[in-house]
Amino acid sequence: MMTPSERRDTVQVLVRRGISQRKALRYLGLSRRIASYAPRQAAKDQAVAERLLAASPKVPRFGYRRMAAWLDLGEARVRRLWR
Repeated sequence: MMTPSERRDTVQVLVRRGISQRKALRYLGLSRRIASYAPRQAAKDQAVAERLLAASPKVPRFGYRRMAAWLDLGEARVRRLWR
C-alpha cells in the first residue's frame, strides 16, 4: 500500500522523466484529482504533535487515550498522530 503523498511523489517522478501527467496517472491507475490535491491538515496537526511529544516523556505510561484526556484533545486525532 502506498500513502497518498507517496502516490503524488511517484507521479512527479514520472512527469520529471518526460511522461505527461495524464499518462502517468493513467499508467498508475490513479485519479487526476490526486495530482492537484494539497493536504491542509498538516499545519493543525503540527501543534498537536508538538504537545504530544513534549508531554510523552513526562508520563511515559500513558497511552493515546489517557494522553488525549490529559491534554484535553480529541481521541481520534491523538490516535492518528500517536501512530
